[in-house]
Amino acid sequence: MKHTLLVAAITVAPFAANAAKTISSGSYGHTQEQGKIAAISALERQANGNPLSNVRTSCRSTNYPLPWYCTATAQVATLSFGSDSYEMCGRSHSKSDTDARFEAAIGRKFCDSNKQSTYRSNFAVNESSFAGSACDYTSPKGRLFNSIWLLDNADKSGDNSILGWAYHESQKDVHNTHSICDESVFARFKWKKKFYSWEWVKRSEMSISRPALYDQDVIGRAATLVHEARHMDKSHGSAGGACSGSSCDPNWSYNGSNTYEALWLWWFAVNANDATPAMRASAEQQANYTINRRFVTPPSYHADKDAEIINKSTASGLSRPIEPSNTVTFTAAGGVESTVRSQATSGFVNKYGKQPTKVECRHNPHNMGPPPWICVATGPK
Repeated sequence: MKHTLLVAAITVAPFAANAAKTISSGSYGHTQEQGKIAAISALERQANGNPLSNVRTSCRSTNYPLPWYCTATAQVATLSFGSDSYEMCGRSHSKSDTDARFEAAIGRKFCDSNKQSTYRSNFAVNESSFAGSACDYTSPKGRLFNSIWLLDNADKSGDNSILGWAYHESQKDVHNTHSICDESVFARFKWKKKFYSWEWVKRSEMSISRPALYDQDVIGRAATLVHEARHMDKSHGSAGGACSGSSCDPNWSYNGSNTYEALWLWWFAVNANDATPAMRASAEQQANYTINRRFVTPPSYHADKDAEIINKSTASGLSRPIEPSNTVTFTAAGGVESTVRSQATSGFVNKYGKQPTKVECRHNPHNMGPPPWICVATGPK
């Protein structure tokens, strides 16, 4: 029997700046657990990305329209910085815009002078190019620093995933970050060789546009930084605009910017530190958009925020893509771990004639998206 889940949220007054407010919502569910989940989800929508604290739920059985009615209450704090809106490239943006989702939740965490100094130095931020204050998430500068903070702090230590190394890998490849007024792109990356200390070295420039700062949420913006920095080693090559829009890579194993971007978003959805369910859902949606539309030959699997990661220290289905100049990988997927592991190993040997140095597997308990097991064999080229 199929049951319908009804959600009815109670409207509350706008929150006062810098004040904790109690909000509540009520929802119907066929089961008590469904009712609780729906009620908390309604709270998160009201909070618009701000974290909830002191969440309490209570339920009672009803005969109509569904057996259980649950209510949820929680505290949420909102922040207000600077002006009500900021102008960039001739357009005005309010901090209450729908695209500002999650901005305040991240904004309260990163506003630390030591952190700002580190981010300013590591990403070589041309501050005169970004209006506003690093502590004002309404401003262009605040939006940029918000995304850098998230890149630096998304990791839950111990999973050895891209969340743990993306910040370091990205900042070391960026030598100048400034803003541009170009509505056609989120960001651009270019590099050229310069002669330093008797050797030629690459020096890069990352340009961040108005759409990147105001038409993406902070999660997508952090993934854009990962995407652009990867261009230090990988261009989109001949793929160009061969898939939907521009910014296309030939395939997943190319290990280009889109693979890095999707991996970071996927891992954020699965295991990010201190992320709300709404944030995880946004990351999952954006990862799947990249997977579906940014490869000439899209991979056969999709990001799933509810995936279970087995053996977190070595999980590779979502871990760091290996630099192709030094090593190669072969990926196999299927329903039984031993079979898939064997396929990955034999595929590597057949293709490259060498034994893999390791074979790592990731488990997904759901049928949607990738099959239950995906294994990656890695070894010398």
